Amino acid sequence: HCHSEFSFDAEGQSDELIHFARDAAGLDAVCIIDNDYYPHKSLTEAEWRVTQKYSERYTQEGKFIVFPGWEYTYHRRDLTPSFNHRVIMYPRPGWPLFRRTDRGARNEHDLMRQLRHTPAVCYPHHCSYKIIAPEIDRNVEVCSSWRVCLEESDFTIAQLQAGQKLGFIGSSDSHRAVPGLGGALTGIIASDLTPEALFDAYRARRTIATQGYRVDIDFLMGDTITGGSTTVTEAPMLVAHVQAPKPIEFMELICDGVPRHRVEPDCREASILYEDDCAPGRHFYFVRVKLVGDPSFNALPKENFLGPFKRTGNYPHNLSRA
Repeated sequence: HCHSEFSFDAEGQSDELIHFARDAAGLDAVCIIDNDYYPHKSLTEAEWRVTQKYSERYTQEGKFIVFPGWEYTYHRRDLTPSFNHRVIMYPRPGWPLFRRTDRGARNEHDLMRQLRHTPAVCYPHHCSYKIIAPEIDRNVEVCSSWRVCLEESDFTIAQLQAGQKLGFIGSSDSHRAVPGLGGALTGIIASDLTPEALFDAYRARRTIATQGYRVDIDFLMGDTITGGSTTVTEAPMLVAHVQAPKPIEFMELICDGVPRHRVEPDCREASILYEDDCAPGRHFYFVRVKLVGDPSFNALPKENFLGPFKRTGNYPHNLSRA
């Protein structure tokens, strides 16, 4: 997602950003996201109508999809940092806007009650969050143009270890007029390029999060693909194949937050075939890929979450490198 000039600190008109996403960045789908109220500027009903009209105008099934959506900017005092923002997207226009300044949506519990009556999907972003409605909050942003949250903090791993089911999202959250080239992308494993097929994939957590390179990850446990769950009665066989646009430094199979198997191919393709003799119980797996080069962390792992927000990070404010 990318902010437009409807957000107080962002640049670019919505149609300009949509054209850039489609024609310069070569994206299949984009959502122009603006803050509902932050810090003192509201997303107006007129602007929400404009957002929906652009979605209707530029969506071409099979070619390019524009989702209507916004960012809900509620903060929780029991989180550090207090951000508990949500990206909220609809597959198509025609659904209401719920701002934190609106009656009936002034906290995230009320918001989720409203969204249960809509086809919305949403996901928290930044390094800390509170999952309120797992049937709606099915994914979480793990990298953006701000941070590589999954690497710079152990917050999301702790959520998974506690039993949360979460798909991974890479979304730039860029406030610059470069959607698709501002760091972080999401790969979507979908049956078709339509709003409904993409939303089915979001709900099924069939997503791949990257810092900006288009890395293809094919990951299977038997017949179960990325995002799925299964029950096995013997040691599971895991198969992963990766194709990348530049050499791969390493590829790891992660189980319950801990590396289980690692290969270092130093080429653009790599595979893992691994039988995991894990203990009986519930486990989660994902594939972690590092390409050759600087990982571009804005803060060192486990460092103060607030560093980049205080502009003491390694890269300019919300403009980390892809």
